[in-house]
Amino acid sequence: MSSEKKNLYRTAAGRKFVARNSLLTDIFQKSENANVYHIVLLILSHFFIATGLNQYTHNKRVDFGFGLILKNFYNFDKAVQIWLYCFMSTCAAFLCFTVWANFRNFSREYKIYWDWLWTLLLILYYYWSFKITGRAIKDSTFKLPLGIFLAMETVRFLMKVHSFVRNNVSRVIAQENCKRLFPKFSNFLYFLFAPTLIYKDAYPTKKKINWKFLGFLLFESGCIMLMFSYVADTVNSHIQDYGLRKFTVTELVVAIAQNIVRVGTLTMLSIFAFYLHCLQNIFAELTGFEDRFFYSDWWNDSNPKAWLRKWNPIVEEWLYFYVYMEFKTHVCNNTFLTKIVTISLSFVVHDWLLTALVGSFCPFMFLGILILMFPLSCFSLPKHKFVVVWNWLVMSFGWNLVIFVYSLEYHTQMNAPVKNLTFLQTLMPKFMLSDCLSLE
Repeated sequence: MSSEKKNLYRTAAGRKFVARNSLLTDIFQKSENANVYHIVLLILSHFFIATGLNQYTHNKRVDFGFGLILKNFYNFDKAVQIWLYCFMSTCAAFLCFTVWANFRNFSREYKIYWDWLWTLLLILYYYWSFKITGRAIKDSTFKLPLGIFLAMETVRFLMKVHSFVRNNVSRVIAQENCKRLFPKFSNFLYFLFAPTLIYKDAYPTKKKINWKFLGFLLFESGCIMLMFSYVADTVNSHIQDYGLRKFTVTELVVAIAQNIVRVGTLTMLSIFAFYLHCLQNIFAELTGFEDRFFYSDWWNDSNPKAWLRKWNPIVEEWLYFYVYMEFKTHVCNNTFLTKIVTISLSFVVHDWLLTALVGSFCPFMFLGILILMFPLSCFSLPKHKFVVVWNWLVMSFGWNLVIFVYSLEYHTQMNAPVKNLTFLQTLMPKFMLSDCLSLE
């Protein structure tokens, strides 16, 4: 989507929602593109059969990756309990906002103190949500999928609460009688499950669910989960013994280099297809949400900055309205500094997600993106097919490197945890501090 067309949906009043399909939905509805869908299914079938043959050859049993998937749902009941606590605390945030709104006009003299009190409580709510969820994930020894689910749900709820508060606080301040304009709890509840992070009182919706389309999305999600199990099995086959025996640097470098396509590219495409296409469309179909602009044609772009924006417009729009524009309007009208703050906040949260999962602080993604991707995003590359291929290679290598580094961190924590760390050592990758890495 061009920047001119994109700006049509960004107005002074915020995000404009219109009824539209996801890009891949429109692409695959055309008969001339149906073969692409068939090729994807053929590739998935290949991995499905290859996994079965490999399991039978080595283990004399075949589960096609379902065994690994089921194993990763250990402590599922506890994960549901933690999610319910997160959900109830999010609903409590709505109640607290109504208390602030309904009682702030009782005393004009103390109104400023009332506002600052609830602002402080909101900040503490953000802080303790991150801290409690991170501690719960660590103490419950969840497998990676459940840990990812809980960490991402915490971030999603907090982003939705912030959007709701920020969009309604100006309405409350502008109106002495806020009851006329204050949203109902049903509006807030719908927003919690709608696939958007920008709050509105109403969205373009439909009443009828397309069950056939929903069934295809669920089928595709199942296939992608099997693909995840294949990727996890590939990574584990190289490093699952880390902490139990010595690894050489050469051994790790070769493992990373050999799996750029099998791990990096497949993970990037699988996460995109599962999270941004299937999952968002499933919730859109169940809630009747009709604005399904969840991604754009990032795969055709030669500009790293546009690539990142088109990859996940849901989060990009939230960052634009509630970080970029807020900082530029109220703190510093410097575009370069505002970009640094926005990108830094984004990847600090990404690093928190990964830290909560592996149980170890390793700011690898933050430093890598800040050092490599931010400079690349400051200038435009020529629109050429070789540049597009180069972007694919860089992104695939980046995904591959992140997966291997954090997998090494995870196995280090499981097999040979490093203890009695100094402050500087806590900022370093723990797999480099253990006795399991040889510099040969």
